Amino acid sequence: MFAEYTTTSKKVFSKFRDDIAKCLNEEKTGVPITKIREIVLCCTSELSGKDREKLQEQCKNSKVNLNIFA
Repeated sequence: MFAEYTTTSKKVFSKFRDDIAKCLNEEKTGVPITKIREIVLCCTSELSGKDREKLQEQCKNSKVNLNIFA
């Protein structure tokens, strides 16, 4: 499991999109994607339903569960 968070209210979607990409980058983490079961994202601001769907899809493509707490 990987966890990412932010307390900023600006560009939350962009930050999380980049964070997910980093979590799924085997070269950066040294962890094979097949070993990653879940990514947890936490923020103190709101994410639109559309943005949540895009982030979910990004993880789904790698067969990784995503939980978002906002």
